Amino acid sequence: MSSSVHLFLLIAIGNLVTAFVGAQNTSSATSLPISHPPGLFSKVDISSPAPTDERVDQPTKNFEQLWELTKAHYCNFDLLPINWDSLYYRYRKQLSDSTTNEELFEICGNLLKELDDRHVSIYRKGNFHPSKVQCAQEGRFLSEYQTMEDIFLFHSVTDSLLQSEGFSSIDTLISDRNGLGINVGRAASDSFVYLQINGFGASNRKIKHIMKATIEALQSRNGLIIDLRLNGGGLENKAFLFASFLAKRQQTALYKHNRIPYSDRYTAIEKMTIDPIKGLKYTGRVVILTSDFTVSAADVFVLALSRVENVTIIGDRTAGFFSDYSTFKLPNGWKFTLSTQKYYSPEMKNYERVGIPPDYLILNTLESTRNGKDPVLMKALEVLQQKRDFKN
Repeated sequence: MSSSVHLFLLIAIGNLVTAFVGAQNTSSATSLPISHPPGLFSKVDISSPAPTDERVDQPTKNFEQLWELTKAHYCNFDLLPINWDSLYYRYRKQLSDSTTNEELFEICGNLLKELDDRHVSIYRKGNFHPSKVQCAQEGRFLSEYQTMEDIFLFHSVTDSLLQSEGFSSIDTLISDRNGLGINVGRAASDSFVYLQINGFGASNRKIKHIMKATIEALQSRNGLIIDLRLNGGGLENKAFLFASFLAKRQQTALYKHNRIPYSDRYTAIEKMTIDPIKGLKYTGRVVILTSDFTVSAADVFVLALSRVENVTIIGDRTAGFFSDYSTFKLPNGWKFTLSTQKYYSPEMKNYERVGIPPDYLILNTLESTRNGKDPVLMKALEVLQQKRDFKN
């Protein structure tokens, strides 16, 4: 791992960073759930230390409200080997009346890290380091590809291998302002179309335009590869819109419900369906490429299509963090997010923290990337060329 002089920044592989930080009205009570924050942790050097916040601003009141709101709203305590009441005493004793904001931010971040949830974070305004704590451990993919240089190399190798197999270079259809620079990209060979989706956040108009053009290209080709290995999430309704172009008929995608605050009860189960788009749609062979960075709205997309008979999933398990998140505000102005929903497969199986298993478990490694290889992509091409590999 990189040394302590590196700063963790949320680099968008999707295109919703701005929406995550500032676009929502929040209060000390929960807001409406916000869908799926994307993000890629990148280690970047800082040339000078950032200022620290040495003010003292009601540390006990802020800590206790964070603990209480989390107890009242968080939905996945039953999946964790922790006791939230016991954790209160462990962290509360670290406070005093003179605890600075800097010390309190670290204590609150460490408490929320006990949830180990990619939809849990705490952030503050100001030029402080850190300004945000993402409260989950990195998965295997980001442990393997630790810098943006690694990610760029991964993407470059994928692009080069596609071209060696007769594809065009990946064309950027929707760019993002950070990270890789590509939100949605496409390439095509004489036989197949490759679609890279790194975030579910484009406008409905753009998604429809991209998918209609993609399906038109597929009329003379034999299969579609959808690459979600760098997809850090986005908006669930956008994921469903993409999926609606790939369904033969309406079918159940998943079930979900919300925790009722300050109780152990949940709202009535809501059924979510994939509804085929009217007009142009593709019902041929589809391969979806996944990693354990395929998270949030991308988790939902894979779950929704995993029961479609012409779809094969290749790669690693997805991250397994499905819930929308709700945003809360503390008295000192800091904000934090929590998972507040449970998602289930059509068979009512909960894949939270487990992820959607692939049909073919194949892993990308930094070593294979440095050797110019992408075994996940190559397996996808092999499967597309062998119709018998597909589920009936």
